[in-house]
Amino acid sequence: MTILVAGGSGTLGRQLVQRLVAQGSNVRILTRDPTRARLRAQGLVGPHVEFCAGDVRDPHSLVSATAGVNAVVSAVHGLLGTGGDSP
Repeated sequence: MTILVAGGSGTLGRQLVQRLVAQGSNVRILTRDPTRARLRAQGLVGPHVEFCAGDVRDPHSLVSATAGVNAVVSAVHGLLGTGGDSP
């Protein structure tokens, strides 16, 4: 099973990704900046974890991100409104 986790490199998202991988799932992490997310991921690398570029506010970026996934989970917060990255 492949699960797309939007916000998977954040504090809550990382914990979720770790649990999903431990249960045998493949996880695709949706992030605006995959390079930065890999650095923040703290151990979320391996054959069962993939990073893909996209933004939950841009429907066009979600087309390729959701291709081949069985489920989608959002761990994205909206504290910043329409712009910027979280600190």
